[in-house]
Amino acid sequence: PAAPLAEAAGRGPLCALALVRGGREDLRALKRRLDLFLAHADGLMAERGKGLMHTGPQAQGSHYLMYVWAAAAEAAAELPEAEAARYRRAIIDHLMQCRRADGSFLDNAVLGPNPATALALQTLHPPYGAR
Repeated sequence: PAAPLAEAAGRGPLCALALVRGGREDLRALKRRLDLFLAHADGLMAERGKGLMHTGPQAQGSHYLMYVWAAAAEAAAELPEAEAARYRRAIIDHLMQCRRADGSFLDNAVLGPNPATALALQTLHPPYGAR
């Protein structure tokens, strides 16, 4: 059976980032959410390229993959560089699985490459991407 919270793990880093910036949580909580996100990344990536949404075992959908990678990269950028680098490498490794031969990115076949490529470029560009 699927691990608990696998579907919600994609939203965890963004929610934790909002709580950190609002003074309600600390960076340890943010790291826990990033760890949970990465633990379920392969399950999220299994939805890559699908046209139908919410077809994963816990209703994961391909239409928000690039969004959650961008949010996770932004969350990781809040951490000290030595800690952020580990998350950034994993985020970029997964993100690059969505890269197509023409250089564009695609997470959802219905939405097409334009929004996915824009989010991928945002994710790869500093301060979130490679430094």
